[in-house]
Amino acid sequence: MGHAWPVSQHVPGSLLWQAPFAALPLPAALFAFASMSILAIWAAVFVLTQPRDPWAVFLSACCGGFAICAGGGPMTLLLGQPTGFILLGLVIVVRARQPWLAGLGFMLAATTLQTGLPLALTLLVLGNWRVVWRGTVLVLICSLPPVGLAIANTGASTFVNSYVTGASAHLARLSNQIDLGALVRRLGVAGLDVKVGAGLALAALVLTFLARLPSHLRRIDYPPVLSLVIAFTLLAIYHQPYDMLLMGGAVVPVILVTDRSPAMWPAFGLAVTSAALSTFLIGLTFAPMALLGIGISSALALRRTAISGGPAQACEPRCAHVNDPDLADRAEHAHSDVDHRARVQTGQVRQQVT
Repeated sequence: MGHAWPVSQHVPGSLLWQAPFAALPLPAALFAFASMSILAIWAAVFVLTQPRDPWAVFLSACCGGFAICAGGGPMTLLLGQPTGFILLGLVIVVRARQPWLAGLGFMLAATTLQTGLPLALTLLVLGNWRVVWRGTVLVLICSLPPVGLAIANTGASTFVNSYVTGASAHLARLSNQIDLGALVRRLGVAGLDVKVGAGLALAALVLTFLARLPSHLRRIDYPPVLSLVIAFTLLAIYHQPYDMLLMGGAVVPVILVTDRSPAMWPAFGLAVTSAALSTFLIGLTFAPMALLGIGISSALALRRTAISGGPAQACEPRCAHVNDPDLADRAEHAHSDVDHRARVQTGQVRQQVT
């Protein structure tokens, strides 16, 4: 199987849904996990794009094939590699209208701490705190059995020390990373404190920018916001080339099929190129620069829209794109109440006329 690294950057609760694969014989487990990852990627692309005509279906199918074959590389399908399921969880957060369903998506998206923490911060700034707390509750509930079993076998202090040191080891690794800290290191600025400082500075900049957006633009389902959030998530802290699947499976299709605005074409080109090059050595240097470009171009598109005062996008079908699932439900109920009152008033008018 090769050299084994600590996996403490994975949330313990992810062991529950990976346990069935571990129970299978190795050849069957490899085939089953790769097949489920492929299905998760396909499902994520189609749920995100929601194609409604043959041409959109064809483009979505092409994007799904690109994400599986190139976007992130073959490591996305390895046994125990949860990137495909993280992509599916992120898409559920974007599209789900029910708060607990969105929370389930957050639990999948937060399978790794380095993805879950930046995503949680951006969701809080965007006003999706209901999704975050529901997802956090699900993560904690699913983590109790693995953590309890580990503590029972090794003791609490041993478990905590191994978990913390394992996460620190991954944060300190300098090779095979695509985050901003790794780019700074390649530019000749060494030191773990510099790497952490770069991530914190980026987080402060992006979160402040999102918080200052008009309320109608602070929506995770709006393509420029989604592109900026994914770029920030991958840049802020330790990520590897296979995590570029989030670019190939989310940013590429949402721009090509859903957005199609000229302002987002630079982000689209960088997302396609960086995802395709993630399997090559040059991708280690190009990916963080591409992520910076995607983040900047998405921010410029958002700022242009904010200045012009234009709408984010049409809400079709009704309330399907409301960022907060609870708000969507309240809006739907309010609309139903208005329809009911209108029907009552119409009936009263007819009675008076009669």
